[in-house]
Amino acid sequence: MHGSSFQAGELRWMITNQEARLKEMADYTGARCSAVRMVESVNQELGNEDLADSLAAFAAIKSVNEEAGKIFRQYCLDVAVMILNLQTVINGEKVVIGGGISAQEILIEEIRRQFGEILQDNPILGQQVIPPEIVAAKNDTNLYGALFALLQGMQK
Repeated sequence: MHGSSFQAGELRWMITNQEARLKEMADYTGARCSAVRMVESVNQELGNEDLADSLAAFAAIKSVNEEAGKIFRQYCLDVAVMILNLQTVINGEKVVIGGGISAQEILIEEIRRQFGEILQDNPILGQQVIPPEIVAAKNDTNLYGALFALLQGMQK
């Protein structure tokens, strides 16, 4: 699905805070659901010089570092909200999380947990929204997003 101007599927432009002036990228899904930004935030909180070090970020998350966990849980909640928004429109059966981050099992587990909590916290949603299966991309498909980002960065 591409749409008439080939912009369909650009989820990063979904607005997450309509009260804002919409001039800040932080008010869009592209910022709130950015794995790169989440990893950078965790590493910054940890004082790591290499803000792109996803292995260090996930080591901290898995070791139950309180601040790293807080950033990670908020990120997963933001992704779960995006999935909910999509689910209410398309009523899909499955959501596949791609990119290099999808190799982290804790990510998929936490997104599922956050999605479940959203439905549990709102009884109307819980009765009317059928949760999609949330899974990680298989094979090497999780590398395409990372390769795309790398190639985009090389063009700048």
